[in-house]
Amino acid sequence: MAKHIAYIGTYAKPDGGVHVLEIDGETGAFREVRVVTGIADPTYLCMNKAKTKVYVGCGKVKIAGAPENDGGVAAFDVKGDNLVFTSFQSCHSAKPCYVSLDRNEGYLFAANYGEGTGCAFKLDAKGELVKEVKHFVHTGRGPHPTRQEKAHVHWCETTPDNKTLYFVDLGIDTVKAYNFDNGKGDFSPLPGLDLKAEPGAGPRHVWFTQGGKRIYVVNELASTVTLFEESNGGYARIQTVAMLPEDYPNKDKNTASAIRLTADGTRLLASNRGHDSIAVYDVDAATGKLTLMAINPTLGRGPRDFEFMPGEKFVLVAHQYTDNVVCFAFDRETGKMSPVGEQILVPKGVCVKIGQEIK
Repeated sequence: MAKHIAYIGTYAKPDGGVHVLEIDGETGAFREVRVVTGIADPTYLCMNKAKTKVYVGCGKVKIAGAPENDGGVAAFDVKGDNLVFTSFQSCHSAKPCYVSLDRNEGYLFAANYGEGTGCAFKLDAKGELVKEVKHFVHTGRGPHPTRQEKAHVHWCETTPDNKTLYFVDLGIDTVKAYNFDNGKGDFSPLPGLDLKAEPGAGPRHVWFTQGGKRIYVVNELASTVTLFEESNGGYARIQTVAMLPEDYPNKDKNTASAIRLTADGTRLLASNRGHDSIAVYDVDAATGKLTLMAINPTLGRGPRDFEFMPGEKFVLVAHQYTDNVVCFAFDRETGKMSPVGEQILVPKGVCVKIGQEIK
């Protein structure tokens, strides 16, 4: 396996920013090679398929050439192990918590947790942010007295066929659907395609199967994963599984965070903050239903995000509260994760993305 660049998003002032790592796909060994400064709170990142552009949901950008700005999305060109600022658009928010590209890379979407809003931006032919074409505003609340006092948009992506745009709203227990239609849609709501979580579950992130017929939702407040499946023109809840041991005494203090599915669709992983672990499930090929295989400690507090290395032999985990990044060897036969190499310190790491192969 070749070496790759990895990017770690953080909760950091402009002198912190995005940490750039070099990681060996054969051994799991990694080291920090650069910190791209001038980006306040680069909380979430996404890349184009060629991995030549990186888009960052962030607070203020204080880089030469950037306009006066508040929270929004910034685009960067990849130049070796460096990121070079190219464009910015405001989200009319403190900072987005999630950003994504549509499947044809003509639009970028952002989720604004605190404001309960979402944004859709058009990109030009070079992948630069041009303008906001739609601002989404959610309203309502859920039963949780402090976390669901209003709408809280936490995630946004299009379906594999690029027809439907989804925004996850933790505050109203709904994954809301909008008409995208490969960029030709009018962004109108599609309530018949909404995913309804159990009251108080607090959906956070979503993973589509390759065909999009099944959808997995990790529920932050309930510490569960729910499987939805196409049914009668919409989606039906098929199964909800726990992410914590049955005897764990502090379930009300745990919050689930990230979710990943292996490329072959046979293993699903989801992370716990509080229990500080990653739960691994076997995925039934015929039904999509989940069976717990293992719950692995992540050796840090607050594993907010993690990512597979290419080849899926290793999983890279960033911890928000203990400032450490840890690499684990992943045994898909047992679901066990074993630490490899040395940990490194990355202050308040909250997002992990794997970039270009190092030639």
